[in-house]
Amino acid sequence: MIDSHDTGIIMTDQQTIKKLLRENAGLKNKIAKLTKELSKELIDNVEHANLIHYKDKNFHEILDRHNNLLHRHNKMENRYKVMAENVNDMISVLDQDGFYIYANQKSADFYQSSVDAMVGKSFRDIMSREMAEKYEADIVE
Repeated sequence: MIDSHDTGIIMTDQQTIKKLLRENAGLKNKIAKLTKELSKELIDNVEHANLIHYKDKNFHEILDRHNNLLHRHNKMENRYKVMAENVNDMISVLDQDGFYIYANQKSADFYQSSVDAMVGKSFRDIMSREMAEKYEADIVE
């Protein structure tokens, strides 16, 4: 017989064993439930980590492609700049509002200006009034 201090009741070995088995079964159920919850949480965390890794990997691939394209674009832009600066013709680019966004040295020399002074200004500020009116009329047509 075993003296139970919690209840003050003396139980037989058989009663104690039955009580311990019930408690054990309850603990097994709790452990199974917690294990299931933890397994689900672990799976969720692994899926989340995989998703982050996938997104991170995709981000880096996209960033690498972007940097590669930017590098190629800059190389081509430099080639065209070298060509535009070395031709014997005037080359200039204006935006839709008629402001210079690029002019080569031949253009600047023709208008007795500098490239830096032309970029950002309207063609009306650079050309003579007659030339600007003719240019504007040609654009409208």
